[in-house]
Amino acid sequence: MKKRSVPPDSLRDEYEAVFRLHMALSDAAEVVLRDLPPATARLAADLNPRQHAALRAVFHARERGEPLRLGELARRIGLKRAGASQLVTALEAKGLLRREPDPTSSRSVLVRETPTGLRHGRVLLAQAEASVEGFLAPLAPEERRSFLEAARRLAAPLTDK
Repeated sequence: MKKRSVPPDSLRDEYEAVFRLHMALSDAAEVVLRDLPPATARLAADLNPRQHAALRAVFHARERGEPLRLGELARRIGLKRAGASQLVTALEAKGLLRREPDPTSSRSVLVRETPTGLRHGRVLLAQAEASVEGFLAPLAPEERRSFLEAARRLAAPLTDK
């Protein structure tokens, strides 16, 4: 068996910092679930991060009064169209999203929330946004901008597909 070299202290320190950030983000996600009404908490606990991202994208499109086509949803959450379609199918099975024909294109479908999705989604997303606000609160405005820019850059390879 080949011996692995011991990483330099700086790499161990970086690993430790990333690991602690991961734990802090996990704790923040648990706070979101803990503070939700029971029915919404049960639903939220059953959502994976991509499903949560899809709900968020549908809600943001609704807030802007824009239709959200399946292809655009795929782009926003970093999936190919087939992956986004499977994701929407799973959220349809949970009663949260629905597909509608696109009145402007017979080749497209729109993705919208159901009444159940709207009711639970509003609560879930409001709580998630409050949790993020609390998580970022210790940072000064410039630190917050730097942290969010770094987070976007780190996430880009995972979502830009």
